Amino acid sequence: MTKFVMAANRSTRPKIRRTIVSTALLWVTLIVVGVIIYDKTFPAPAPAEAAAAQSTLQGRATAIDGDGLKIGDHKIRLHGIDAFEYDQTCGPYACGQASKAHLAQLVAGLAITCWARDTDRYGRIVAICKAGSKDIGAEQVRSGLALAYTRYSDIYVPLEKAARDQRRGAWAYGFSRPETYRH
Repeated sequence: MTKFVMAANRSTRPKIRRTIVSTALLWVTLIVVGVIIYDKTFPAPAPAEAAAAQSTLQGRATAIDGDGLKIGDHKIRLHGIDAFEYDQTCGPYACGQASKAHLAQLVAGLAITCWARDTDRYGRIVAICKAGSKDIGAEQVRSGLALAYTRYSDIYVPLEKAARDQRRGAWAYGFSRPETYRH
């Protein structure tokens, strides 16, 4: 009887070891796959992007065009909007000039705060900017003088829809999208 129990114990030991090894390999595989998925979903920003993402700019701003500002030596592209080009017309309406003029009015004499999100291919800081509690990009879209730039963000889509429905700014005349006009 003792020989049978010992023989049974010897025959189950390799099975137990295989089960433990298989379970350990499964857990290691799951952890590695989880790390890979996490890295693909939340990649570490490039050094320039990381620096831009942590920057806050404040000061008096001037309008460069309908979606560009300058604070000191820093050129800023408003995040999530695409404004009409300065020489662009929308039917008989000089929508590009109107867009720049509206942006200039929004920032005139006010302290502006911009939170950098990225840097574009031209070296401009891409940021969300506010005059007090007023989101400047939102105001440009709300007025119908810029569009939501859905390639980069959809935060202003509801404001664009409202401007279109109420035929504000360029929506009253018809136009080519700024991106189409540039190309």
